[in-house]
Amino acid sequence: PDAARLRARAGRRGIAGRLRWHGTVEGAAALFPAFDAFVLSSRTEGTPMVLLEAMAAGVPIVASRVGGVPDVVSGDEALLVPAGDSAALARAIRHVIAEPGPAEARAASARERLKSAFSAGPWLERYETLYRNLAPTP
Repeated sequence: PDAARLRARAGRRGIAGRLRWHGTVEGAAALFPAFDAFVLSSRTEGTPMVLLEAMAAGVPIVASRVGGVPDVVSGDEALLVPAGDSAALARAIRHVIAEPGPAEARAASARERLKSAFSAGPWLERYETLYRNLAPTP
């Protein structure tokens, strides 16, 4: 819905020719493994599904430390920066590119965290525990 406004803004900033506008891309998650980094520069956020998708793909993550993001990934799994700090965001992206070994290690840790904390099994176990604790004992 914001495409026209964003295109106009890019034009005013002189960068429109460097951008490609794809809109909604079906099956975009399949493209994640080709990324050098996944960057989530949100100013506000809940628990973004796209972050979980990047974790599943094993892509190094750079994200703003907002909302539910720090509940999903820590500094062991991603580079987290303050929201709205474009200089910190740029430094983190450069760090991922300059230091691929540690970036890949964080990505592997993120993938393991996804499996251990956010896959169906652990979620169902937590819900079962919650329901058992809330259910009256006969």
